[in-house]
Amino acid sequence: MKASTLASKLTVLKSKSDRTIVALDRFSHLNLFFQQIWQFLLRIAASNSEIRVWRTGDRQGKIIWHVYDAAIDQIAHFESEAEVRSWLEARYYR
Repeated sequence: MKASTLASKLTVLKSKSDRTIVALDRFSHLNLFFQQIWQFLLRIAASNSEIRVWRTGDRQGKIIWHVYDAAIDQIAHFESEAEVRSWLEARYYR
């Protein structure tokens, strides 16, 4: 094989190798980008699944406790804070 032909083949191989490295580099950036999006979406989903507790009062001054569990899309109403605690313990510390 002539030296010039060998040199041109090496140049072609080197060129293909460089393109492969560039392609892999772009792929890794794209992969990192999608990983970051996925982590962001997981954080949003996790924050929306928190328990929400609030209280309201009626005109007679009676307090009603409300508990919303976004993970199961359930709302419960209680007359006392002790009932709320009991429900939470039964729900999460079985």
